[in-house]
Amino acid sequence: MNHTTSEMTDWRLASPEVIALESEQFDWSEQIAQTMVGESWQWQTYLQGLAYSGFVDWLTERGQNPGLTVMGRRCSLHQPAIASVIDSVCNLRVGAFRLALLVVENLFAEEILLPKAIIELPEFAAHFYAVLEVQEEWGQVLVRGHERYATLAQACHAQVNPEPESWHYALPLTAFDSEPNHLLVQLQQLEPAAVALPSFSNEKQAVETGCWQMIQTWLRSPEDALADHLSWEQGRAILQNPPLLKQLYRWRRQFQAGQFFGQTASQTVDQAANQRWRSAPAQLSTLFQTLAQPAINVATWLRGEVDTAAAGAGLFLPQLMPVTSGLRSIDKFQAAIAELRRQGMLIPESAVYAYQDIDLRGVPVRLCTVHWLSSPDEAPSWSLLALLGMQMGTSLPNGVRMAISTPDQEMAAPVSEFNDPFLYAKVDGHTEAPFVITLTPIDGPNWVSLPFVYDNESDDG
Repeated sequence: MNHTTSEMTDWRLASPEVIALESEQFDWSEQIAQTMVGESWQWQTYLQGLAYSGFVDWLTERGQNPGLTVMGRRCSLHQPAIASVIDSVCNLRVGAFRLALLVVENLFAEEILLPKAIIELPEFAAHFYAVLEVQEEWGQVLVRGHERYATLAQACHAQVNPEPESWHYALPLTAFDSEPNHLLVQLQQLEPAAVALPSFSNEKQAVETGCWQMIQTWLRSPEDALADHLSWEQGRAILQNPPLLKQLYRWRRQFQAGQFFGQTASQTVDQAANQRWRSAPAQLSTLFQTLAQPAINVATWLRGEVDTAAAGAGLFLPQLMPVTSGLRSIDKFQAAIAELRRQGMLIPESAVYAYQDIDLRGVPVRLCTVHWLSSPDEAPSWSLLALLGMQMGTSLPNGVRMAISTPDQEMAAPVSEFNDPFLYAKVDGHTEAPFVITLTPIDGPNWVSLPFVYDNESDDG
């Protein structure tokens, strides 16, 4: 695109706001950059950290309204799984508004690239978008422009020759308002309802299982972006699946550290990788397909709500739904849980119980899962207790097995037998880690649950 116009010249010559950076901001940005894989993405994230910290300083100094509280905890720079695939800063909160930061190193380029994710997906869209130029060698950040969501979305969707495969829109710099004070005025005087955003939908696009082969290549290519291997339509489904997105980030970090493939001292990363790909592609593919499904978010249960995935999977939550006559045999599960408490297992009264009836190759079993938050502090963890028994009064057949796994660990906890009999296991994990329960019949294929996650931020709109 060629925008060598007088309007462009005027835009470039407009006096921007200049924010001087301190040494602490460089140190912090370096730390954030180290969470990324690949030098190019680390450099990009480093610049984003400088832009973010400078912009927050500017807002703090210039914003006179006490309602302009800057909340960066949920910003993408603090969510490395998001920052590793979306090349902008998103989900920055300023008062009741969400902002996205578009970072450039210089303005010799005559267009700004906007990730489609921050325009098309409600999870990442913003009320306002700010263009920030980072002059790293001069130790300063310049506020070059800003615009509302509706204006930018309209400009993106009106493009004559859009590239459907691309993860980006390209807009000229003149699409943005170059007066920084206009942004401050809008943040101080507008209500969020005045800046409409795309609405959230419970219907999420399914992740294509065929993506797995391309994702394997991305995991092994530290300098590549996910956009180099997947089309936008393939990628958007992954971006709307937080458990899968977080797990792909962990896998990629482990791969680059040589941990994912059990590298020995005598092996290179590639040698260990090739050995693992030969020995375990089926397992990894199964994990990917499992995580590509909607996750059951137990955080909603602990808030007294039923999430969509749980309802679709046929789970019954007696605390949140009316008891039906067909499930009154849950009393024997309650008796087993009471016995575990008597034996010393700490299960708080606030725990939430869920039941699911499963036809396991003709064997009518019932899976009971108990969930609670283990340590509701700054680094919370959650617990899952799973009990497997029969739906009616008969005994569980010998040979039926149960396993609880995470994508990083095949067996997350030992499985024990209990009275009646039951199989049971308890696991503790970080709030980001999904758990999957696998039931193995006497013969035939396994039954695999949807992933269980604790994600208290997934509905953050």
